[in-house]
Amino acid sequence: MENSSNNAKQTINFIAFLRGPAALLVVWDHLIANWADKNGVTWKPVTLARTYITRPLAIIQDFGFFGVVLFFLISGFIISYVIQRENRLQFFVKRLFRIFPPFIMSIVCIVLFYGVYGHITPVPTFMSERSAGDIFLSMTLLNYFFIPQNPINGVAWTLIIEIIFYALSLILLPLLQRRPKIAIAAGLGFCSLILYACRSFGDNFFLFASTVAYLPFLIMGQIIYFSWAKKISLTETALFSIATYFVLVKGLLTIHTGFYSPENSYGVSFIYAYLTFLLFMVLEKYVRTDNIFGFFSNVSYSLYLYHGDIGFLLLTILYPLTGFTFAITITTALIMGMSYLSFRLIEKPSQNYARKLLNSVSAG
Repeated sequence: MENSSNNAKQTINFIAFLRGPAALLVVWDHLIANWADKNGVTWKPVTLARTYITRPLAIIQDFGFFGVVLFFLISGFIISYVIQRENRLQFFVKRLFRIFPPFIMSIVCIVLFYGVYGHITPVPTFMSERSAGDIFLSMTLLNYFFIPQNPINGVAWTLIIEIIFYALSLILLPLLQRRPKIAIAAGLGFCSLILYACRSFGDNFFLFASTVAYLPFLIMGQIIYFSWAKKISLTETALFSIATYFVLVKGLLTIHTGFYSPENSYGVSFIYAYLTFLLFMVLEKYVRTDNIFGFFSNVSYSLYLYHGDIGFLLLTILYPLTGFTFAITITTALIMGMSYLSFRLIEKPSQNYARKLLNSVSAG
């Protein structure tokens, strides 16, 4: 790669700039719009956003899936970048310590918060139906391969998609480093084969296939990276992008049929996210992350983990006492604080430990 140090710096800024807004879009969907709908609350900012943005532009889930696709594109891009300088052990250990320590701690916090809430109110919650086995299995993400799935952290469905993409990248690592065109084709072939056989091996395999159906979103980010790094031509970029789009649509037609039609389309949100991603990549030299965007980039993963179940609970407790505007303000501040603490006390130390572990293995 030419000027790798400069490009790496630019790419970090570009990715950092988008991580924060992607997380905030999901927070807006789950913690604000979705909570308000479920509790019969009308809030003017939600009404205005729906009236002038999401409904006329056919953006579903109050920006939620738009934010999720941005995360997928970012992940596909950055994983394809970092894997160029890592071996299989390094890639495995770094991803393991990147994903699981903050995720496991989020589940511990959810169990504790809902446990305390269960002692002060007779109102049952989703945790009332979860066993110790459910809690342990959810910490491994393996619950997403079984019926019922019984998740603890509601946003974890995207993490299992990431894990499968990491596993595929780990298998294809030599090709991703030296034969990216073959690697992309192999990834698309894997997705196509799983989608073709999705109903052939029972319900558990169908669950696996329903997760694989999301991989084209990450593969599209991968394609953008290899084009950006000049490892594939523009013609090859276009051909691979078209092929990925067809696999993506096949997944909608075969499995996620409720998100195919225009009134509830994954495709529309994907196009907006894809164009946004490309726009900021082109404008990366104007992007600054030494400001609030840097903060939100740092805490984006923890914010994603904590805003849902814990945010819902805090908002449920505060709303009757303060009304929605004050409740959402206080809840958001508390979730931001928890996310920052998670970043400083869990994310950074676990990533530092992964590096030390790899250094010790290398030295030995």
